[in-house]
Amino acid sequence: MKKLQYRIKSMKSATAAKELSWMMIITIITQFISVYKSAIIAANFGACVELDAYNFANNLSTFFLTFVSTGITTVVLPAYVKKLDKKAVDTFLTVVFGVTGLLLVITYLLRGNLVDWLTSRDSTFRTYVCSTMLLTIWIQALPAILGVTAAFYQCIGRFNLPKIILLISNVGTTALLIFLKEFDLYQYLYILLGGAVFQFVVDLICAIHLGFRFKLEFQFKNSTYKSMMHIFLPTLFSTGIYKINTMIDSLISSNVGTGQLTILSYSNTIVGMVNVLIIGNLITYVYPKIVEAVSNKKEKGQRTLWNYTIVFHIVVCLVLVGFISVGREFIGLLYEHGEFSASAATAVYLCMSIYMFDQQNNIV
Repeated sequence: MKKLQYRIKSMKSATAAKELSWMMIITIITQFISVYKSAIIAANFGACVELDAYNFANNLSTFFLTFVSTGITTVVLPAYVKKLDKKAVDTFLTVVFGVTGLLLVITYLLRGNLVDWLTSRDSTFRTYVCSTMLLTIWIQALPAILGVTAAFYQCIGRFNLPKIILLISNVGTTALLIFLKEFDLYQYLYILLGGAVFQFVVDLICAIHLGFRFKLEFQFKNSTYKSMMHIFLPTLFSTGIYKINTMIDSLISSNVGTGQLTILSYSNTIVGMVNVLIIGNLITYVYPKIVEAVSNKKEKGQRTLWNYTIVFHIVVCLVLVGFISVGREFIGLLYEHGEFSASAATAVYLCMSIYMFDQQNNIV
């Protein structure tokens, strides 16, 4: 009997290792394609007012959408793991998406005023922000909505399916950019929107096929819904502080001069690759296990949490040392082409070096 239990445990460990390995491989490919796509954009535009405006609009859009992803991670995923009342979960999602959608509509309607209040840029910058805001909101909102299906996939053990769909979307958009060679900002945004729509439709079809269901619910008196909101509301404070800090970075850089916000955004792109590739993948894999361990036995859950945390910190420290050593050469090979200058590439490296130190906080 003990031998059988040992064999079953070994098989589960082997399956888990295989799943994690494929997750890492798929994400590595996806992230490198994303970074290569940003290199194409850098060579085509350089650090210019058009990209400054797009990045400013992008930051405004993602400010509120971050609350959606936080709610899904901290509330919806554990609710799916624990198989809580479905009506309560759907009510929570209805409220979060409804409020976020309303805030995005207000942001779109006041986009011109926001540019005037938050920046001191010229009329060209304002025009580009106003004309790209709606496209930017859709490009960011569609993948954010898919955070719900991503949580569903994690709970049924299909970690890699949404990553494969995202990979196909990124390959398609990058191939179009390579084919066009030269393109303006609006062509670029329409290509990104096409990729986001493709990802949204295919992901949703697959999720529904595997059993995912959602409908609008308004069970505000449901006790499970109330407990979910009690968990979610404190995260708004911490997430809000983090996003306000990010917005301040963007506002300062957008007012320093033309191209500075774009340089900061390129730095965020590379750091985001590290975050998604290493921290994001590992946390995506272990988070359901931590929730399950805490649910079964609190002390075991705490040990599981801190064991994973120590490993994550060691991994990020190694990445940080490696980047400080060879990061400038990597940035040069990636970005110093076309309209992107060597001084801009150096600025990207310096910003990235600072951001890399902050990845330890992301683990916490």
